[in-house]
Amino acid sequence: MKWMLGVLSAALLIGCATKAPPTPEQVRQEAMKNIALPGAWKAGADAGPIADNWLAALGDPQLDALIAEAMTNNPELRVTAVRVAQSAQYVELAKAALRPSVNLLGTGGINMGGGDALQFISLGVSWEADLWGRMRYSRNAYQESYASAQADFEFGRQSLAASVAKGWFTASETWLQLKIAEDMVKA
Repeated sequence: MKWMLGVLSAALLIGCATKAPPTPEQVRQEAMKNIALPGAWKAGADAGPIADNWLAALGDPQLDALIAEAMTNNPELRVTAVRVAQSAQYVELAKAALRPSVNLLGTGGINMGGGDALQFISLGVSWEADLWGRMRYSRNAYQESYASAQADFEFGRQSLAASVAKGWFTASETWLQLKIAEDMVKA
């Protein structure tokens, strides 16, 4: 009997594990079996966190203020920030589906003769065992969607800052060229 209980416990634990997603190398081997990529097409940069301090290296407070204003007033960036918050809440909902839930339901009313009357009360507890991993895979998918939304938001911030900086440098260069042209006319 003990060995049967042990086998059942082991089966339940094995059934609770989720498979790891395939690595990029496994995807390439499976999807592109007969294709050899030339070395010139491969990216050589290391992936890592996005550096947010490039703006401070420029040391221009007016440019910093312009970029801060652009980020504060950009509607697309605000929408993307809301999508990040929404994705975070979807992750929490997916995690909640894995936990037990408690429900309390009651009905009642007020008697005309005075006094309150509780007519019905119900307490329910439920928990769905995720034997096949459906809810865990759903949670994992929402976590990846959240990471994607965060990356989209960070890309939007960096792209907006770069566009404002590019416009600032173009305007500064044009102004300096105008001053040089005015000096040439005077000379």
